[in-house]
Amino acid sequence: MNLMNEAHVDAYLARIGAVRPDRPDVEALRVLQRAHLTTVPFESGQFHITLDRAPTVTTPHGRHPSA
Repeated sequence: MNLMNEAHVDAYLARIGAVRPDRPDVEALRVLQRAHLTTVPFESGQFHITLDRAPTVTTPHGRHPSA
């Protein structure tokens, strides 16, 4: 199941300042990974969002204490 449509991909690429690669190869992956790592703050990795439930925040010890 593909959860990202073309609009999502385009928005993500714009967010990280990247262009859609011509080919899905190792060089394209390297460029996209570098763009993501230098644009998206690491802390945002702790927010887990799925389509079937509300967002949750986790800490190194599990769910956020207020959850």
